Amino acid sequence: MRIRRLSWLLPVLCMLWLGWSSLAIAESHPSLDYIQRNRLQIQIGWTGIVLNKGGETARPGLMGLGIERLFQESPEALNLMGTYRSLRLSGFVLWTLGLATLVTEIVLLLAAPSLMRGNIAGLSPLFWGLMIGGSVVGFAGGIMMSASNLFLSRAVSVYNRDLFRRARKRKWSLHFQILPQGAMLAMGYRF
Repeated sequence: MRIRRLSWLLPVLCMLWLGWSSLAIAESHPSLDYIQRNRLQIQIGWTGIVLNKGGETARPGLMGLGIERLFQESPEALNLMGTYRSLRLSGFVLWTLGLATLVTEIVLLLAAPSLMRGNIAGLSPLFWGLMIGGSVVGFAGGIMMSASNLFLSRAVSVYNRDLFRRARKRKWSLHFQILPQGAMLAMGYRF
């Protein structure tokens, strides 16, 4: 009879002991550390593109120069980075050419308005040629520069995929430790 009355006490004491001073098994897996150190992350925002790799940050800038070092371990990602840079550079050249054409048109319109008057809606074919040509070329350059970001994000994905493959092929040894839960929390583990 007494044992039945106290049967609830043992589970309650176990729960209290586990809640206040539980021990947790921490798996220190080297492949996870390797992946965390070498994983490449991309952030695209109002301030531009930022690449993070193991605490090192890099900004590709307007032309995408100087970030190839982050992709060195993956030849396929380097190939995609080459496509990113060529699209970025050619798009910038076309965008600049289109902008220069439109600025030239404005200067001609202000400096020599007689050149811009003609028979098509009161304006000359020179006006329409510069307007349409500059707009199309500038717009195409802007599209190319925007499309280059797809190749950059694809290069990051390919690099991370190759990183996981390299980590899987390595020979790793597992180390287990038994640590108090407070020490685990202090080391940054979340439960």
